[in-house]
Amino acid sequence: MLPLDKKIVKATTWIGLLGVLCYGYGFGQTIDEAIDELAVESANAYAKPAVNAFAANLNSGWFTCAPNPVKKGFNLEFGIISMGATLDKSEKHFSSSSVFRITSEQAATYIEKYVDDQDFANAMVDVLLEQDLMLTLEGPTVVGSHAEDIIVRITPVDPEPVRVDHPDYPFAIYVDLPEEEQELDMGGLLNSFPLLPTATPQLKIGTLYGTQAIFRYVPKIHLNDDFGDLKFQGLGLQHNLSVWFQNRPPVDVTLGFMKQSMSVGDKVKFNSLAYGLNVSRIFGGDRWNIAPFTGLLFESAEIKVHYSETIETEIGDQEITLDAEMKAANKSRFSLGFHAHLMFADLMFDYSISANNVMVAGLIFRM
Repeated sequence: MLPLDKKIVKATTWIGLLGVLCYGYGFGQTIDEAIDELAVESANAYAKPAVNAFAANLNSGWFTCAPNPVKKGFNLEFGIISMGATLDKSEKHFSSSSVFRITSEQAATYIEKYVDDQDFANAMVDVLLEQDLMLTLEGPTVVGSHAEDIIVRITPVDPEPVRVDHPDYPFAIYVDLPEEEQELDMGGLLNSFPLLPTATPQLKIGTLYGTQAIFRYVPKIHLNDDFGDLKFQGLGLQHNLSVWFQNRPPVDVTLGFMKQSMSVGDKVKFNSLAYGLNVSRIFGGDRWNIAPFTGLLFESAEIKVHYSETIETEIGDQEITLDAEMKAANKSRFSLGFHAHLMFADLMFDYSISANNVMVAGLIFRM
C-alpha cells in the first residue's frame, strides 16, 4: 500500500457557443509542488487544440465587404455569424510527469493506519521520506480517443523494494512500493468533431467618413453558483479608403480592427485582437448584388484560467489552485469570400487559411 491520500479530481468543460474549455483538477496536499508543476503543463496540452480553434473562430466573420464610401449616411446590419474552425488532430496524446516527496507528517498519518508496531512505523516513515515518487498525468488530448481516459499514476522512481531496519529483528525487511493508478472519466471530448462550431450575433452601424462600427454581444448568462456569469462582447471598426477619392476606385480597400473579450465569473478570461486589410468590389445594383472580397488579417488571442477548490482529504481540507495561460496559435490568415445582397437579406461566406482554417457563413438583415 503506497501511503498517499485519496485522489480527488474535478474537470469542467464547455464546448461550442460558450467557447470555454477549462480543465482543473486537485490531488491531495502531499503532492502540492508536483501539482503546481503539472497543472499548467497538463491543462495546456489537453486543451490546446480546442483553444486554438475557438480563437480562430471568434476572429472570423467580421471583416468582409467594405462600408459605403460616403462621408455621411446611415446603414444598419444585424445577423448571426456561424464559424467552424478545423481542429488540429496531430497531437492526440499528452504526458506530463513530476517528481515529489511526502512530508514526515503525511507519512506518519498513513503508516499509523496500517502498522501497529510504533518502532517499525517510525522506521518506515524514515525510509519513505527518502523516496522519490513520480506523479504522471497522461492520456488523450481533447481531440484524442474518446474510448480512452486520462490516467493519474503514482510510481516510485526506483522500482526496487525499499529496505526497512527494525531494532528487534536481526535481519532487514524489504517492502515493495506499488504503483497507484486512477482513470479520470474524461477523454477526447472532440474526437468525432471535424470542426469546432461557434456562432455569435453581430451588428454593424455606419456610415461616417466611410467608417462603420461593429458590435458583438451576448447577454449575461448565469451558468451556476460555482462559475458565475458568462459575458461576451466585441467592438471593431472598418474604414473604406475609397471615401477619400473623388472618383471611386475600381476596388474598395478597407482597413479594420476587432477586439473581443469573454469571461466566466473570475475563473476564465478570454481576449482577442485582430486587424488587417481587405479588398472588395461590388457587382450588381441596389436590389441585388454580390461583392467578392479577399483580405489579410493579423491576430492574437489568449485565455487565462484561474480555478480553485477546497477539497476534503484524510488529513484535512486542502485548497487546490490552477492558474493557466494559453496563447492561440493563429498569428495571421488569408481570407477569400463573398457578400451577396438579395433584396431583403444578405448572405456571406468566407474561408480563411491559417494555422486553423476557418469556414464562415452568415445570414444578415440590413436597413
